Amino acid sequence: MAFVRWVFYDTEGNVKYEGMQEGSFRHIPAADVAASFGLTDVRCMEWRQKDPAVEAAFADTDENGALRHVEVSVDVSGNEPKLVFAYTPVEETERDDPYAIIDILTGGEA
Repeated sequence: MAFVRWVFYDTEGNVKYEGMQEGSFRHIPAADVAASFGLTDVRCMEWRQKDPAVEAAFADTDENGALRHVEVSVDVSGNEPKLVFAYTPVEETERDDPYAIIDILTGGEA
């Protein structure tokens, strides 16, 4: 089974695209992926094998199973780029009502 994870970022460490693919596929070079998304002047961190620490950091649940929003940036201040993660918990109301987004969009109850 093939695996790849990409993090494309600019010179300031702002992530422009982050994605992962797993399964049966032909690997596409990072430069081609960037071009397909219209990304220019970006650098890329790429993993061709799962790194358990990296995958745990990207997971939408923490080690206790609590849902979280994951934001990633890249620290470019050193010799090697480093991933920086920020997490915010998912509020209970965001999970409890699957129709809540309709209420938000329509301004009323669905």
